[in-house]
Amino acid sequence: MSSRKHKFRKVSPRILRERRLALGLSQRDVAHALGLTETSVTQWESGKHAPSNNNLTALARVLCMPEDELTGERPLSAETLVPARFDLPRFLGHLDALISTAEQVRSDLRSLTKGYQDAKDARMKAKKSGKPKTKRKAKKKKTPTE
Repeated sequence: MSSRKHKFRKVSPRILRERRLALGLSQRDVAHALGLTETSVTQWESGKHAPSNNNLTALARVLCMPEDELTGERPLSAETLVPARFDLPRFLGHLDALISTAEQVRSDLRSLTKGYQDAKDARMKAKKSGKPKTKRKAKKKKTPTE
């Protein structure tokens, strides 16, 4: 059996911090947009931890820049360097959409978890009471004349 290691692409702490500040965002703003804790963003900016691939993709979207520029794999483009071209209302609309999506996913997961827990509780209750889950029909015994 082969173990699959997840390769994380480390973000450039300097680029992350500078881009976040250029956009006028706090670490809390970024964390909220991603549905994470502020500690996660702090650790990425300090270089202590790297975001997962999914979080890296979302982070690049929140910061309105390509992933490979955020990781330092490609030089920053003019569009990334000049935040004056940045359309703040469009960005805020994008953030609102991300937050709305994250809240919907959270709600859906809570509903699924509750449904799963209710079904599990019902199974445990049936098991404890000793009652079978379904009623079974009694088999008709064959008589020697049949």
